[in-house]
Amino acid sequence: MTSEQTNASSHLLTRLACLLAVLGSAGSVWLTKYLGLIPCPLCYIQRTFILAAAGILLLGLLVEMQPPAVISLLTLVPAVAGMIVAAFHVYKEAVGDLVCPNGLFGVGTAPQQSLAVFFLLSLLLLLDGLGRSPKSSRLTASVAVAAVLGSLLGAASISAASSQPIPKTGPVIGCRKPA
Repeated sequence: MTSEQTNASSHLLTRLACLLAVLGSAGSVWLTKYLGLIPCPLCYIQRTFILAAAGILLLGLLVEMQPPAVISLLTLVPAVAGMIVAAFHVYKEAVGDLVCPNGLFGVGTAPQQSLAVFFLLSLLLLLDGLGRSPKSSRLTASVAVAAVLGSLLGAASISAASSQPIPKTGPVIGCRKPA
């Protein structure tokens, strides 16, 4: 196997993560732009985090950032933050505090799809980051710091979004409080 082939195969998980982030970004925009759904504050925050993840991954792959695990570790921060916000959003649905529209192709709600994307993205990034480098306490600490930073950003975002008004009536063309 040539070094070029090794480099291509070593970027497989990064490329899959990038594809997932780009598809998640496109899906988020599609729901608003083409399906006419109105995003709530939690939706906007999730969109911001998936766009950030896509941007980091695209740029990291474009400039062939070294060592390759760094791309995944940097992207893990917005991926975990988005996952925290999406999990909270799904929780708010589950307890009846929010009613949210169906996601793409009618498979679950938009927040449920978002949670699935962020979960898969975080998993790919963890596997990519941890699978590339020799195991070391520094790498483990870096993953832990990325997860903690993402969790803190997610919690801060939830706190900020909680102060924003969400409509109580009308058709479910966006997340709203139950009638």
